[in-house]
Amino acid sequence: MSDKQVILELVNCLPEDVSFEAILKEVEFIIAVKEGLPQVDQDLTIVSIDDLRFKNQQFWQGFNVVQKLQEKQFLTFEEVCSLNPNFWPEEESIDDFLAFLNTERHGTES
Repeated sequence: MSDKQVILELVNCLPEDVSFEAILKEVEFIIAVKEGLPQVDQDLTIVSIDDLRFKNQQFWQGFNVVQKLQEKQFLTFEEVCSLNPNFWPEEESIDDFLAFLNTERHGTES
């Protein structure tokens, strides 16, 4: 889709009584998206509008549950105890933690 087509489609989607300022803001937003926004603090992948439309179309299509299950790899385990995170110190009770949490949230102990 050409830049002109993108802008025309955008303008056609706006209400009839939209102001020039609002149109300009929408156009500036589309330009920013098409050019790719700065990648701040993360390695983000900027996708095109056509990619988003394709992904939207894929999302709304039905899928086969059995096929999706075959595509996924599931973590299996033998014992539920192996999933127990052992990060809470035994010498600290849950009551101490709840009191701390309440103090941090409300400034008072209960």
